[in-house]
This record gives sequence, C-alpha cells and structure tokens, in this order.
Amino acid sequence: TRAELDVIFLMLQRFTVKEIAKIYNVSNKTIENRIYNIYQKANVHTQQQFEEYCKYANLDNYIPDRLITKGIQFI
Repeated sequence: TRAELDVIFLMLQRFTVKEIAKIYNVSNKTIENRIYNIYQKANVHTQQQFEEYCKYANLDNYIPDRLITKGIQFI
C-alpha cells in the first residue's frame, strides 16, 4: 500500500518507529503493525534482510510523492 511504501522509505532512511509515528501522527503500534506486514510480505525477519530485499526489489529508489516538489526533475 502507499502507507507501507512511505514507511519503507523512512525505514531505509533509518527513522525509528517513534519518529515515523510522529510524522504520520499515529501510534507506535500502528507503525509496528505496518512494519510487521511489510516484513511478512517480503518474507524477511531482520532489518538487514529487509534492506537486501528492498535493493533486490528496487524499493530503495522509491520516493514518496509528498516529498517530490512539482517541477523537480530526476536524472
């Protein structure tokens, strides 16, 4: 989901659960649940496995739309 992709982006930037929850104004438990679901879908159990999976799946290049300013071009 888009919410999961946003969490993936922040996780890859080394944001903590608490920091991510604060950004989205949700509880830590909500973010923990999203991370659990992400790990289940990716069939991983550790942060290192998760990062390797993201590189393999090209998710490490994802940038949430809300962070892209209109008119910016990526090369």
